[in-house]
Amino acid sequence: VVDVREGGGERCGGEVDEGLQRTGYGQDVLAGHSKGIRHTSTYLESHSGKVTHYLNLSGGCDGLGVPSLSLSSRNDLGVRVGDERTPGPVHPPTTPTQQQVTLEREDHVAVAGSKNAFVAMWTYLYGEAPAFTTIQCGQDPVVPDGKAVTA
Repeated sequence: VVDVREGGGERCGGEVDEGLQRTGYGQDVLAGHSKGIRHTSTYLESHSGKVTHYLNLSGGCDGLGVPSLSLSSRNDLGVRVGDERTPGPVHPPTTPTQQQVTLEREDHVAVAGSKNAFVAMWTYLYGEAPAFTTIQCGQDPVVPDGKAVTA
């Protein structure tokens, strides 16, 4: 997890470059959530060639020409009055390269980390549902690997 409150898109670019160098790949998948969308959008403006797919999680960027998934939730977009919540609208895709998935019950954080969000992202990236939706332990302890950019 990388905090990009300072340096925004430039810092995001350093993390992408490091990942590409470490893996040997020429492109990567980029994801942004909420306020992090601003930083990933800044990065995409000048480095879209390094990104195969963009995952926009509860934010507002159409991928700037990069194939993208816009994932939101009616619960996140809704309005709460007292104990009652009115679901928000479904957001249609804004470009031909964007696919929209609107979850129903996930809150703002769960749009990035729930099982339903994982299934939507996996299905978008691989064209089929994941074989597993729970952690399959092959070692003890499980050691997750990867980087996330936070704002």
